[in-house]
Amino acid sequence: MKRLMMNLLYNFLQKKQSLINVHLDQVIFFTISKKIGDDTTIKLWKLVYRSDCMKNNEEPILGKMKLNLSTLCNCDLDRPLLIELLDYKDKKKNPILGNVETSVKHLLSLSAVNN
Repeated sequence: MKRLMMNLLYNFLQKKQSLINVHLDQVIFFTISKKIGDDTTIKLWKLVYRSDCMKNNEEPILGKMKLNLSTLCNCDLDRPLLIELLDYKDKKKNPILGNVETSVKHLLSLSAVNN
């Protein structure tokens, strides 16, 4: 299940990344956060993964990653996940290039549709 989940997430990120207008000279990375609460005004998220930085090109390749299901979503396949693609800026705030809210269950359903 862990390996399947990470492959699904990897494929999902590759597709989403291609939809975002990213300049070829940018250094990019992505983060994954899980929802840990809800406030009346803001959603509360906990960072669970940050990728290595990668030089963008026409088809940037995301590195392989290992993350267990309990860390990713507390083994709750419906728990919301926030995936953000960011532009790396040394010693500056990293601007968000794009984001998507999803869940493990949604990623699994996308896999079923694509197969």
